[in-house]
Amino acid sequence: MTALPRTLLDAVEARLGFTVSDHRPIGGGCINDAHVLVAPGGEEVFLKWNAHLPPDAFATEADGLHALRARARGVRVPAPLGWSEPDAGGPGWLALEHVAAGRPGPRFADLLAEGLASLHAPTGEPSGWTQDNWIGALPQANTPAPWPRFWRERRLAAQLERAGAQGRLDPERAPWPRVLDRVEVLLEEAPEPGLLHGDLWSGNVYADGEGVPVLVDPACYRGDGAVDLAMAALFGGFPAPLFERYAACTGRAPASPALEAAYQLYPLLVHVNLFGGSYVRAALRTAGRVLDEG
Repeated sequence: MTALPRTLLDAVEARLGFTVSDHRPIGGGCINDAHVLVAPGGEEVFLKWNAHLPPDAFATEADGLHALRARARGVRVPAPLGWSEPDAGGPGWLALEHVAAGRPGPRFADLLAEGLASLHAPTGEPSGWTQDNWIGALPQANTPAPWPRFWRERRLAAQLERAGAQGRLDPERAPWPRVLDRVEVLLEEAPEPGLLHGDLWSGNVYADGEGVPVLVDPACYRGDGAVDLAMAALFGGFPAPLFERYAACTGRAPASPALEAAYQLYPLLVHVNLFGGSYVRAALRTAGRVLDEG
């Protein structure tokens, strides 16, 4: 793991207002370096940093964490404590309340389902978000629009265009024009928008020391809560009772196979643009499910 630069530590101490008495490396996810900082009183702070992210990446992540904290019930979301953009003096960084990992408790799936249901409850605001943000290292446009058009244009068409520019697929060729048209029809009956985590794979959810779910690394916007469930199902790693309990909490039947596929296309196309390879084939298979009338 990368050592914690002294200049970075100085900047963090100045921003947070205390002198770090100790620190240790910890996993920071796929793209960041991270340490746990220990304050003189024993409080712990999770610090992650990256010199190569866009300037506003950590600021928009902090914005998403604040949004989750304001609405989530029954789950934990670490509090943002401070952040900085990268500059000539050092990398960008984000400091959070450190929530140490434990083992999932017996009610982990129930609490996570209830927490997601609380996030996904209607906000009374349109699909989209107050600012653009990031999904991994890729830009995520969030200008508000009616949900079917938002998903078609801001999510699928945007990633298809990027994939076309990289030569990984041709968005003008079959099946993609038909898929985009079909998606708009499938989404016509979507519920009122709620708050989405936006990047709900198993690596962004863990248990704290008491077995309570913790949500991290969001890519928030408002939309259909089935988006988060579709992504969770796509990459796996979640307990099966999560989906049953979520349906019970919301009173909403699981998404149809075609609708689930329409929502799973977005993270798959993100992976096409980040990694290529087998994700192109997975995206094409999922596009076929979108078009399946059965």
